[in-house]
Amino acid sequence: MPERSISVIIPALNEERTIAATVSASLKARGIAEVLVVDDKSTDRTVMLARRAGATVITSGIKGKGASMQDGLAAAKGDIIVFVDADIKNFSTGIIDAVTQPLLEDRCDFVKSAYGRKSGRVTELLCKPLLAELFPSLLSFKQPLSGIIAGKKKFFMKANFENDYGVDVGILIDMVNAGARVMEVDVGYIAHKMKAWRQLGGMAQEVARSIIKRASITNKVVQNGIVAEASLIGGMLAKGPEVAFPMEKVAFLDIDGTVLKDRFIYSFARAKGFTDDLVSAVSSSADPYARTRSIASLMRGFSRDDVTFFARHMPFSRGAGRLIANLRRHGYLTVLMSDGYESVAYEVAELVHADRVIANRLHWNSGLCTGAIDINPLYLPSAEGCTHHPVCKLTAAMRFCRMHSVDFEKTFAIGDSDNDRCLLRFANVSYAYLPASDEVASAAKYVINDLADVKVF
Repeated sequence: MPERSISVIIPALNEERTIAATVSASLKARGIAEVLVVDDKSTDRTVMLARRAGATVITSGIKGKGASMQDGLAAAKGDIIVFVDADIKNFSTGIIDAVTQPLLEDRCDFVKSAYGRKSGRVTELLCKPLLAELFPSLLSFKQPLSGIIAGKKKFFMKANFENDYGVDVGILIDMVNAGARVMEVDVGYIAHKMKAWRQLGGMAQEVARSIIKRASITNKVVQNGIVAEASLIGGMLAKGPEVAFPMEKVAFLDIDGTVLKDRFIYSFARAKGFTDDLVSAVSSSADPYARTRSIASLMRGFSRDDVTFFARHMPFSRGAGRLIANLRRHGYLTVLMSDGYESVAYEVAELVHADRVIANRLHWNSGLCTGAIDINPLYLPSAEGCTHHPVCKLTAAMRFCRMHSVDFEKTFAIGDSDNDRCLLRFANVSYAYLPASDEVASAAKYVINDLADVKVF
């Protein structure tokens, strides 16, 4: 058997407390050719300490764990790849040896780690129930969300790296679908840095989306309740401050034309010279899925950096930031909603300090948009959501509230366009801001021309 070389890849963001020990332990493992730390633009001493410990440090071109993993994979020289979390407090050389031994002996093509700590509630209440319905052969894996993995590089090259918390279970499914021989190895007790409980709702959505996408679920199946309803997604988190944001009120805010003064896709099209193509795509089909995909195809070839830079420099509606701050002061969880793109929505949310986003996801490859898009599962049809539209913000808002045990009577909504009408009609408090039509105006409880006129209680 030819001699194999091993590359250890450690995605890292502000992990100065653990990075040096993780690098040092990795370098002592058998057959290690290199240790690559892929830094996600840390602001602490992570980079300096990683280099001092002997790692090669590269800077990720795009923020996010999945993008960092891909950047590391592209730079790696070894034919066996090990991905390691940077936040393990008790990391040891034995962990690397345990996950690489079966690969060096050619007993498998991919190794998923399991460890002594109990699985979290996202794993037990969301991930495993979804796998039971959609990928029952994977139920034998104790910790499908484990981030310590190893495998042959040729198989990793076939995987689709989600750029969020769905990356680890996504790779597991991709490996099985690619025909890899997969093995789970116990690496002993692992002491991770625990995620803040406020993060777990978003984490659960990302894990669900990763599994749903790989199952190629039809709208009918989603509508029948296998994934999108409370029995699975809605039951993913038990009540309790350690895992779920204990929200009582939720405010849903439209992005394009409400939080933002203009609509991203039209502004971007004008700047990049594809307005005529956009107009054609918008009028191309009455089917909202086909129309959304047609519009997304126009984004093909644009870089993520270009898109996010443009989003960050779009003008806001006057008073948008103050409105969101006021809602949060009054106990609302603020959710930005868009039938556009997550990459834009997250930039806007960061600038105005909103809590969550609900939007669709563009596909990226090496930092460039492929033109493909995933519809956010929350928007998909539901017997308990909007009965008039196949894609509707009302359905997404009602699902979101069920997921977090919020009474829909305690919701606030604001928007400006026909896409907002259903949500404005049924939210407890609703505002039509500079409404695009009389129908939008009549759907809301109040009509305003200035965000300063919103009354928050």
